This record gives sequence, structure tokens and C-alpha cells, in this order.
Amino acid sequence: MWKFKTRSSTRSKNRAIEPQVVVTLAQQRTSLISVIGEVNTPLRFAVPATGAGDRVLDAITRAGGIKGQGYSTWVMLERGGRRATVPFENLVMNAANNIYIQPGDRIYVYQEQQKFIVFGASGAEGTLGSQGEFNFDAWRINLAEGVAKASGLQDARADAANVFLYRREPKEVAKLLGADVSGFAGDLVPVIFQINLSDPGGYFLATRTQMRNGDVIFISNSQSYQLSKFFNFVTTVTQATTGVTSTIIGVPTASAAVHGNTVATPVTGTAGTTVIPVTTATP
Repeated sequence: MWKFKTRSSTRSKNRAIEPQVVVTLAQQRTSLISVIGEVNTPLRFAVPATGAGDRVLDAITRAGGIKGQGYSTWVMLERGGRRATVPFENLVMNAANNIYIQPGDRIYVYQEQQKFIVFGASGAEGTLGSQGEFNFDAWRINLAEGVAKASGLQDARADAANVFLYRREPKEVAKLLGADVSGFAGDLVPVIFQINLSDPGGYFLATRTQMRNGDVIFISNSQSYQLSKFFNFVTTVTQATTGVTSTIIGVPTASAAVHGNTVATPVTGTAGTTVIPVTTATP
């Protein structure tokens, strides 16, 4: 077989046969990470297409950290048209939530207090109660602390044996609690927990029950207070009836005076009936 050698091959003999070329990418917009919202220095920074090895907290640190308190800070991550939101606490306390960032991610940091609502016989004695919406003002609080934020239970009004906690639980949890979830179409099921604070063991249970954002606490009235409310209602109705009777009695008197008649002073008869003698004036 014939073998031919070209001039170029002869010149390249004994030279490098594996040349290397270095290419530097100045900017790639699809690989930018955005960190905006309640951070000290909102920014966009570039990362390699394979990722920079940074996590969500690292990206927030690049942006100067969060502005407000950690317990009221939430972090939303947008990736590929989908969004997920977690409390800032979850990123700090649970390393599994502090995931790696990827090119094109957007991180939005915002402030929103976790809140709960209290109804019923709560508040200081002699007041209408401390019903309303309350902030956590902490990363987490328990049920006992939630009741304390509403100034506790009113001694003369509250039924300590009937304190209720309303919340929504996942269907799996509701099933474990023995609830029938067949009538609920969603993933969450409304569940009511009852705690007896008249039992010392109930206080330990309340300290172990963690409050969640959107929970509702209801403190029911005692039976004696309900009976007192009934008697107050009866008294109010009786007083109103007495006032109407006095008004009706006064009508003939006023009518006689308008027509120029002499009206005598009302007298109570022996049978307890009010008699109003009216005499006609002489023309």
C-alpha cells in the first residue's frame, strides 16, 4: 500500500498534537440568580450553568441578609415556573430545607407575622375580654403561651375544662386521630382539639402543643355564667315591661290634661290595681 506524507504533516512533526483552547464566558443571563424583597442589598449575580454550589441561605447572605426579625420572615423560591414558600426559621433550623440554588432561580424575602385568633372567655377580670388576633412575636409558641397572650382565662366566666383549639390537619394525621375524612375533598381536614385546663395534666399538654399560623382558640363560658346571663336577660325584659306599663298609664293623664280636664292623683286599690280617677272640669 502506498503511503504519502504531506508537507504540513512533516512540519508538525515533534510538535504538540493536543492543543488546548481556553474560552471564557463573559456573561450568561440564563444563569443569573435574583434575590429581592426584605434584604439589605437586593441583587442579581451570575453562577455557572452547573450551579455555584451555593444554597438558599448563601444567596441571602450575598444580598446582605434579612432586614427584619427572623421569626416574621418568609422566603419564597421560584424555579421553573413553580413556587415554594417556607419560614426563614425552617432554613436555619432544618438543613434539609436549605437546598442548592440553580441558574435562573428567584428568591423573594418578605415579612409576615404568624398569627392566631382567640374567642370566648379570655382576658382580665371585669373586662369584655381580650378577644381578637394576636401575633406570635416568636419563631414558635405553644398553646399555653397563646392563652397567656390573650390574658388567660376569666375566673368567673370561663370554663377551664372546655378550651378548644381549631386547626386544619392533613388527611393522614386526621385518620390517625380516628376522624372520618371520607366527606372531605381537599388535602386538609378541620380538626377540633379539647384541652381540660382544670386538670393539672392539661397544662403540661398545653405546653407540648405547638401553635400554628392561623390557629383558633375558643374558651367556652361556664354553666354558672350562662345561667347568670339568662337571669340578666329576664331582669332586662322585666324592667322594659315595667317601663312600657308606666308609659301606658301616663297616656290617659296626659290626654285629660290636653283637653282641659281635672286629673286626680293615681291611687292604688286594695286588689293592687292602679286606678286613675278622672273628673271633668266645669265649662
